[in-house]
Amino acid sequence: MKHKKEKKSQDFKLNITAIIDCMVILISYTLVSASFIAMGAVDINFYNNQPPPPSTQNQKSSPPEVNVTVNLRSQRELDIIITGKIEKKFRIPAKDSEWDLDMLAKRLDQIKTKFKDIKVITITAQDSIQYREVVGAIEAAQKKFPGIWLGEQT
Repeated sequence: MKHKKEKKSQDFKLNITAIIDCMVILISYTLVSASFIAMGAVDINFYNNQPPPPSTQNQKSSPPEVNVTVNLRSQRELDIIITGKIEKKFRIPAKDSEWDLDMLAKRLDQIKTKFKDIKVITITAQDSIQYREVVGAIEAAQKKFPGIWLGEQT
């Protein structure tokens, strides 16, 4: 006697609700975290208890003649790098094993006097520098520059 093979049904129901829920959560997490990764510099505006200046979006503004970057380096050294119309680099050595923020303020004052159109400078620090030390440099720089960007040192 021959046995007939029974055909097994290939039809089945796949419940993908849980997979879709997981994908929605993963996509939202990816989008939120991607916005933080893209941020290369943080804009810090100080207005010294004054209202912020009116919006200049309607006005055409030319880029500044030079860009100024202050690098906080190990061994308590500060580098001021000017790029653009002129290329200069100043190194401010440590004073009694501490940051020489007075000299930083004097140098930035000289730069501001020479290039009056500079409104923003960038402050960067090596990974080993503590944040409170960066804040000290920000406080020294905010006396002359209302806009400060915190950047990543390359």
